[in-house]
Amino acid sequence: MAKIQLIYDINNCSHCPLHRTQPLITSDSWEHASDYYCESNGKKIAGYIEWESDMPNIPNWCPHLLKEKEGD
Repeated sequence: MAKIQLIYDINNCSHCPLHRTQPLITSDSWEHASDYYCESNGKKIAGYIEWESDMPNIPNWCPHLLKEKEGD
């Protein structure tokens, strides 16, 4: 069986097709925060994210992160 790797140019995990969000229930009905998880390994990427600008960069432990070779 052949395996392929899809290459996406993304800035954070919210754009990755392999992430999962879990909405958080808060006492404030105006808040719409979510936790972000990696579907590949089940690790939590970030917690309590309300805005995309709050999303951190792609973590170094990402199993799909392509490491750039030195000299590129």
